[in-house]
Amino acid sequence: MSVLTCPVCLATHEEAARVGIVAICGACGSTLVVSPSGTIRRANAADIDHLMPGDRALLTKARSALARPERSR
Repeated sequence: MSVLTCPVCLATHEEAARVGIVAICGACGSTLVVSPSGTIRRANAADIDHLMPGDRALLTKARSALARPERSR
């Protein structure tokens, strides 16, 4: 996992999960796209649609653990 600065919450935090270029902000849970050049932007539906169902589930689980940390155990 790497540290990133989220364009949504502006926090610098370790990502909660990453699948390819799609990452989940470890601070706010936003879905982000990290380009090979290091540019970070908020993901849109087209960025997520090409992912395998298992990869989408992994991102959803990471986002859910941030929203409800007591349930992630």
